[in-house]
Amino acid sequence: MSTHGMMSKDGNMEQLGEIMKRMAEKVTGEVPEELAENMQYLKDQWLNSLRYQVRQSLGENCLTWDPSLCRELGIVEGMGVATGGSILLCGPVGTGKTTSAVHILLTLADRYASALQRGGSDLPDPDGYVVVLSAPYLFRKLSQLFGNAGEQADELMERCERARILFVDDIGSEGGTEEACAAFDEIMNQRYGNKRNRTTIVTSNLMPDEWQGYRGGKLARAADRWREDKRCVVLKGESMRSNDKLFA
Repeated sequence: MSTHGMMSKDGNMEQLGEIMKRMAEKVTGEVPEELAENMQYLKDQWLNSLRYQVRQSLGENCLTWDPSLCRELGIVEGMGVATGGSILLCGPVGTGKTTSAVHILLTLADRYASALQRGGSDLPDPDGYVVVLSAPYLFRKLSQLFGNAGEQADELMERCERARILFVDDIGSEGGTEEACAAFDEIMNQRYGNKRNRTTIVTSNLMPDEWQGYRGGKLARAADRWREDKRCVVLKGESMRSNDKLFA
């Protein structure tokens, strides 16, 4: 056998060894230390982009997580590792719904990002993968569907339908037109049809028994589907906004 043939064979064996090593790393989750550090850095930057989106949409305060401030913490933490479907947090104002929901959102996003990295995939555009909106803002935009800003509203609607995680904060304070209400129901309908690959997080001051008659029952179907996954939590108690520790 020629020297050239031996070199080719050795090269192929080295390549095969590298391929088998990478496959083993994917199966066992073990990666070289330097690569692990790079992956962690990329994930941290990705999560920071999500925090920026939360900050822009909902403000800074909901990013301050203090477990002692949130009622039903054990249930909320348990939902933080849920996959797909809906998560509904409801209850009186000031009981920590938005803060809890943001914590759940970031927990889910961290988990999904780690799964993508273990599979060898690049992290997706955070602006399309996760969408965070207040209900008043979303319904105001959806009310423009048949006006001059209709194209922008339609793009936002599509983003909401496709997002891996959609968080709509404070349903019950949204206002908007009946057309906006119908468009929101269509968003929820599309997400329900793809619930294995979509997570929808909703907070509301409305209690579970109030949905049936709210807005003439136009959101009753969506609310019923949110409750279907049995991840509906009512946060009880007095408002914590009078507690100075909340914003310390």
